[in-house]
Amino acid sequence: MRPIKNPDVLTIYESYEEKYRTPLLKIRELIYDTAEKMYGSESITEELKWNQPSYATKHGSPVRLDIFDQNNIGIFFNCRTTLVENFKMQFGDLFSYSKNRAIILDINEEIPENELMACIETALSYHKIKKHLNKLN
Repeated sequence: MRPIKNPDVLTIYESYEEKYRTPLLKIRELIYDTAEKMYGSESITEELKWNQPSYATKHGSPVRLDIFDQNNIGIFFNCRTTLVENFKMQFGDLFSYSKNRAIILDINEEIPENELMACIETALSYHKIKKHLNKLN
């Protein structure tokens, strides 16, 4: 696992119960792996937004992680984008969704890594591809 350099982000992860922290940190690694593959190792920023760990590239829309409810975690996206709408079209009921703002994952189930990485890649490149995505809707 990559070290968490931002002390505020580290504090948030340390505050989560293990049952949430483990899958959230796994998704954090998927975000870093995806950003590194797309743009190189220094391409992503990690900070707090709305008291949630947030990940962004200069070409994309931020991706935030947090607990959603007792049994679920959320991968949150800017609700003013078409990202979640596109994920629904592409992946259907593979994921659960919260309106147009989040993918919801059950902490007791396996994370569909390849499909989630595709969603992360779309978000991290959103500003480069949004015209194409908007045509799909």
